[in-house]
Amino acid sequence: MIKKIYILLLLLFLGCQNRHNPFSENTFGVCSEFGSNWCSNLDILENVGRVRDLHFDSNRLFVATEDRGIYIYDILSEEGENSYLLKNGQFLDQVYESEEWGVGKDLRSIYYADEYDMLFALDYNNNTYLGYVDILISSSTSLVQNSCGPDANARKFFINTNSDNPEIYILYKCFEGSSQCINNPYQNVATTVLQSLGSSLYDDFEFFGDFSTSSSCDASPQIPDLSVDVNDMFFNDNHFFIANPSSGVNSFGVYDMNGNLLDEYITDSPVRSIYALSLDGSANNIILAGTENGCYITLLDDGGISDISESKLIIAEGLTIYDIFYENNRLILSSGPRGMLVYDWDNMLSEPIEYLRIFSTNSEYSSVTRFYNGMYFVGTEYGLQIYNLD
Repeated sequence: MIKKIYILLLLLFLGCQNRHNPFSENTFGVCSEFGSNWCSNLDILENVGRVRDLHFDSNRLFVATEDRGIYIYDILSEEGENSYLLKNGQFLDQVYESEEWGVGKDLRSIYYADEYDMLFALDYNNNTYLGYVDILISSSTSLVQNSCGPDANARKFFINTNSDNPEIYILYKCFEGSSQCINNPYQNVATTVLQSLGSSLYDDFEFFGDFSTSSSCDASPQIPDLSVDVNDMFFNDNHFFIANPSSGVNSFGVYDMNGNLLDEYITDSPVRSIYALSLDGSANNIILAGTENGCYITLLDDGGISDISESKLIIAEGLTIYDIFYENNRLILSSGPRGMLVYDWDNMLSEPIEYLRIFSTNSEYSSVTRFYNGMYFVGTEYGLQIYNLD
């Protein structure tokens, strides 16, 4: 195992010596600035307001917004009942919206768990919302609130579906000066466990009409005493990855399921986003930490972060990385007002190769980007942008 890890580190180091940088005036950019016609392949949905998070399940897209609730779309090859024709000939069919329900909620995260057919959402005020998608769509109902946690602001959540009952891990932040925790700022990760009272959670919901009777909160936080500088959290392979866990230190840390700090790595600038990938054929993880000066890539081996300097790779230098996502050999980094970057990463033993940048206009802000069937879906301050570029 140790030999394999060192081979990986050597390959990453060698890859750094020959970087590919396609950033030029011929790269995709603002239409008016570069005078190209690629914007003829851009669709914009402004009616959804500010988009906070996106989640795909097959051809179904879930959209969480700041004040217009949740939208659910199916991407179809033929026109549906409420379809929007995209410029690539496909259709974006709206199957659900909850604009009235979403006023004032400021949703931050959204996730669909196929194992339970349940949709989860998290708002800034620490409320978790959930519901069965087939019930939402068929009866046009709203997600049910499941308040369970400290009196603090919620920043991020993850749903662990590796058990009979879903577990919800929520990053809370209570900062000095807020009404909830004057003179007692703190940050932690807390857990909600949904447990069935009958034969299934679905039966519970149909019988009781909500989930409040079948949920429980842990008495203590999963990870206590985090720094108020924490910006992001990620969960993968029974590990929590935390951005800036220590007070006054720019870093990212790795914790086990019991909340124990396994290791921490110091970075040159504050970490704004965190992500982790399981390395094929290994129990190790590749960690990606988006900072205010690029994205760090390193290895978690034998429970600790590799301390070999040559193993550290930095990409997108000079940019602040607010969101990281990887799927189907694409590594996507969202850089706020600087747009988003796409890397080809078909082999995690080599360096990611940048092949596309999409720049935001001065009034747009790229907060999250996802990819499906040749299209890049970009959530911005003013709606959802769909780039049909492949």
